[in-house]
Amino acid sequence: MKIRSMIILAGVAMAALPVANAKQQIQAWPIADVMNNPEYMKNMNGVTFLWGNELQGEAVATSNVERVTTGVLKSDKEACERALVDALEEMRLHALQRGAHSVQAIKSTVTGAPYASDSEYLCLTGHTNSRVFIQGKIVMNAPDQVNSPTQRASQPIANYEQREATPRPVSTPKVDPQQEDLYGTPWN
Repeated sequence: MKIRSMIILAGVAMAALPVANAKQQIQAWPIADVMNNPEYMKNMNGVTFLWGNELQGEAVATSNVERVTTGVLKSDKEACERALVDALEEMRLHALQRGAHSVQAIKSTVTGAPYASDSEYLCLTGHTNSRVFIQGKIVMNAPDQVNSPTQRASQPIANYEQREATPRPVSTPKVDPQQEDLYGTPWN
């Protein structure tokens, strides 16, 4: 009985080892790799996505979305792209539920502080999964009222810089304990 207990304890310790040594890294990836991919964007019709600080019109709501995807048998880039597509699909639904056709001023919030870029998004990669946190303003503009038609989800984004798909390290600012998620739950 003692030997069996020792074997079980050793098995549990071995199973926990990858978690204890799990990587957790914030990486920046090109937005264009997702927005220009027809396979990823095929279900995004009817909603325009504008990244960075650009806001054209009056925001009627803010959408905060976190999406997690498995990183097993995927590169970090593939897992981050899948998580971003899932997050954009949820933002699209938030906009359509409000009768809107535009999500603008989209920023990554994985660090707890907004990261505004029109060319990169941030992704938290770990041992077994990848996470994307994004925030955007829902605007009532119809898609043809947005001044940047090249940034419509239904069309490839021609003006984004094409960057090599390699992550770069990103510094992690402190999380604001007053910040809340979409459901009003504090982050801490």
